[in-house]
Amino acid sequence: MSLYAMGEYPHIFGQAAAVSMHLPLANPDIAEADRAAAAQMVADAFDKWIATTRLDPAVHRFYRDHGTATLDAFYPPYADAFDRMMAARGWRWPRYEARRFTGTAHDETAWAERVDIPLLFLDRR
Repeated sequence: MSLYAMGEYPHIFGQAAAVSMHLPLANPDIAEADRAAAAQMVADAFDKWIATTRLDPAVHRFYRDHGTATLDAFYPPYADAFDRMMAARGWRWPRYEARRFTGTAHDETAWAERVDIPLLFLDRR
């Protein structure tokens, strides 16, 4: 939702953070063999949407992360495809940051334990 808000209202939201962003966009519990293709399809969908926005990696800033346990266990191939797409669009450090937290779950406890990281990213000048 935060990426969508920044994309639709870039003059209002110059930066955004997404903690455990649900990149699969649907049920991620699909066969392992189909996951890479699904991840690329999702990245392509985000790419097409971003092309319709006024998001500019020289102006806007975006942080995204995920864990590797519970629901987040399905996220790595989607996150990798999304990161490649963002890099191809020119998003790089320090305006784009993507992190993976090994062993952390998709829940409020895990997010609370790392909330300082996206907040520091957003506070950076």
